Amino acid sequence: MVPVSDYSALWAYIKTLESRITHLFLVDDESELSKKIEELSDLDVCMVFVFPSADQVAPDEDNISDVDTCIIYILQKVEPRNMNDSDLMTERILTQNVMNSIRSIMLDISTTHSMGVYHRILKNLIRGKQHIDRERNYMGCNGYSLSFGIRTLEFSNISY
Repeated sequence: MVPVSDYSALWAYIKTLESRITHLFLVDDESELSKKIEELSDLDVCMVFVFPSADQVAPDEDNISDVDTCIIYILQKVEPRNMNDSDLMTERILTQNVMNSIRSIMLDISTTHSMGVYHRILKNLIRGKQHIDRERNYMGCNGYSLSFGIRTLEFSNISY
């Protein structure tokens, strides 16, 4: 499993690189997320990351690792009754552009060895295990979600 303090620090750092994100929320589940969404003002853009779950993968007895299943959201708080078609398209473009920026930052970190702990996490990003969904009226927000996998080599190396 990815160390949660390092994972949290990664997303806090990424937020500093994307100025269109006004809030960063770290959540365990949807009930916690719904409380965080209440803090947003109309049209605020937030990045939400859910602490990952992990599956153990063992192609053979000598190669055992975890694959963390991660999900992030780029969401904009919206009031549907105040949005016309043009507003909806503007939101789609904004949240899609922010998501693409985040994906680009993730790729840069994964290939930049001088990024320390951030690189150690994202160097094991499973590029073939990414999925993007459009989120519409998700807890009063619109935007996109990105799910992806990170291979963590040894769960026994977690420091407490």
